[in-house]
Amino acid sequence: LNLKDYHAALDHLERLVVQRLFELTKLNMSGTAYKLRVQIAAGIKRHSEAIRNALATYNKFARLVTPPHEALSLDTVIKYSFLGEFELLRFSREDICDCPWAKPAIREGVMSYYKLLCARKEIERLNIEVPHLLTSIQDELASFPVYIQDLKETDPPLAHEISLRWSLRRRINSQHLENIQKIMKLPG
Repeated sequence: LNLKDYHAALDHLERLVVQRLFELTKLNMSGTAYKLRVQIAAGIKRHSEAIRNALATYNKFARLVTPPHEALSLDTVIKYSFLGEFELLRFSREDICDCPWAKPAIREGVMSYYKLLCARKEIERLNIEVPHLLTSIQDELASFPVYIQDLKETDPPLAHEISLRWSLRRRINSQHLENIQKIMKLPG
């Protein structure tokens, strides 16, 4: 009976967290109107209380099953972004909770490893893109004043407008150049 109650409590908790994830997704959509956002925010607040109650029920039954499961905190449940996290809480024919890959610390370590791999690929990509941006800025610095000077003779109003735009762009480019210099000093 305890295992059945445990699974029912886990299913209820999972359902509430999934509803919360969907509501958070809808809340962050750009086309959502203000009134709907207010209603969704109120729904999220209600779901937070329901999640707390479901979590208390889950923790009660988690202690009663054999072997007992460790209690979950609200912060842990809120951080669950994948439904697979809940699947690891269930029993299979053999208890998977003792497997190394089922331990949260090891799973997070593996996730960190893959994030590190992605970061290295991003660095490789940036090692190509940053010099391209630098070359583009340098080309603009050399060519725009010449274009503006040529236009002053043929079309002074257009030259004036482009000159105004060029001064803004030059300030933006100077900020980009400062950031590029900082990037070039980084290892890798």
